[in-house]
Amino acid sequence: MLAGVSSAIKEWSTVTIWTDSARITQMLHNPENILNILNSFTACSVHKVSRACIKKAHDLAIQARKGL
Repeated sequence: MLAGVSSAIKEWSTVTIWTDSARITQMLHNPENILNILNSFTACSVHKVSRACIKKAHDLAIQARKGL
């Protein structure tokens, strides 16, 4: 996820992150973590959603991790 956000900075000035992970959502809202990266964007929002809302992205991430 961090690699994706870091890459997004190079292309876009605004970003919306949709995640089904409460842990990632908490981490992104913690100023002591990677909030500095997110502050590089003109606008950034983070939304906690159900897995069903991001199923396609979740499946793609699994395939990428497996090298498919």
